[in-house]
Amino acid sequence: MKNKAAENSFQRIIALVIREVKLNYKSFLLSSTIIFILLGLGDVIVLYNNPNEVTSGMGPNSLTQILFIWSLIWASLSFSELISSSNKHFYLSLPASIGEKLVSKAVFFLILIPLAFSVAYIIFMNLEFLVLNLGFNSRLVRSKQEWSVFFNSIPLLFLGVSCFFAGSIWQPKYSFFKTALFGFILLIATAALGFLIFRIIFYEHFDGFRIKENGLNFNINMDHYFEHSWVKYTLFSLGLFFCYSFAYFKLKEKEI
Repeated sequence: MKNKAAENSFQRIIALVIREVKLNYKSFLLSSTIIFILLGLGDVIVLYNNPNEVTSGMGPNSLTQILFIWSLIWASLSFSELISSSNKHFYLSLPASIGEKLVSKAVFFLILIPLAFSVAYIIFMNLEFLVLNLGFNSRLVRSKQEWSVFFNSIPLLFLGVSCFFAGSIWQPKYSFFKTALFGFILLIATAALGFLIFRIIFYEHFDGFRIKENGLNFNINMDHYFEHSWVKYTLFSLGLFFCYSFAYFKLKEKEI
């Protein structure tokens, strides 16, 4: 009985993911094509104006930066159905649980979209290299950047996208800007609170809000702490737990 229920749940999630693909594939293709055209034009312009060898602007660093911003924008549109009352009612009335809707959206916007863009980027990068070298006498040189930069950024990318994914439920309209603004305010508030606590603990070393001369002297190397894998995994896990717990209860609240 439990296996049957799990199978039915899995089928509903797959059906919802397919629904997302049908609704968003045109926008994905259009936005991806525009980005690739702009990147290709950049290399063409540089090659046209430079008689020497030119390093391609497409590489791991470029992919990392573009994918990060592009994925955040897509994640902020995850629950755009909630903007319109009619679309909201239709989506929330779909025969699936809150968890299934959340998982299907996460699979599409947080996994399939970034993965598809990354694959398309690598394919286009290699095609561009071949085509432009045929047209410009092999003057385009591949970037020497390490792909480890891209792979090492994936956990941070996933965490950032998860925050904007949760934000799309919290504030569906203008979600990208509202989530980014909230994150900035939260960062400032956290830093201010941390300084205030530090000021209270070491009050004898302060003159107002300034450290007395020779009153407090120590050096904390934060990079040393983040070198430990358990610190990274703990912060990453806590961040994901908060994002998806928040997303679940906010979506549940919308359904009431």
